[in-house]
Amino acid sequence: MAKKLCLGLGLLAALALAAGGAASLLAQEGGDEADGLPDIGGAWTGTAKVVLYEMSTGGRKEKLKLPVTLAVTQAGADLTIDLTVTDPEEGTISFHLTGKIGNGHFWAATDGEGEEEGALVMTGHVKAKGKKIKGTGIAASDNEVDEIRFSLKKK
Repeated sequence: MAKKLCLGLGLLAALALAAGGAASLLAQEGGDEADGLPDIGGAWTGTAKVVLYEMSTGGRKEKLKLPVTLAVTQAGADLTIDLTVTDPEEGTISFHLTGKIGNGHFWAATDGEGEEEGALVMTGHVKAKGKKIKGTGIAASDNEVDEIRFSLKKK
C-alpha cells in the first residue's frame, strides 16, 4: 500500500527524487530566501486521493481515498514532516520528509535512502490563515508510481 501512497510535481520530479536529486531540483536558484511563513508546525489530519499505476505489463490502475496525518516541525523556513497513511489492507505506512516553506507554499521530499516504500515528493499551499493545507505529490518505486492530491486541517 505504501507504494499506493508513493505522494504531482510530475514524472521529472519523481525521477530526480529517485536519483537523489530532489533538493537540487526543488531548490532552484532565484529570489530571496524562503520566509518561513506561515508557521505550520503541529499536527494535521485529512485525506489523500491516490491514483496508483503499476508499471509492469498488464499492471493495474487503482483509485484510493486514504486517511493521512502529518506531524510537522518547523524551524524558520525548514520543515521536517512525518507523514502517516492508513491503508485498510496494508496498515500504517510512514514517510520522513524534509523541505522548505515560504510565502504560503511548501515542498518536502524523502531523501530516497532507506525508504522501504519508495521516494516521495509533495508540494502544497496553506489556506485559511494557516489552518488548511492543500497540495499534490508523487511517489515512485521500482514498479509503481502514484499521483496524490491531499487536503488537511490543523488539529
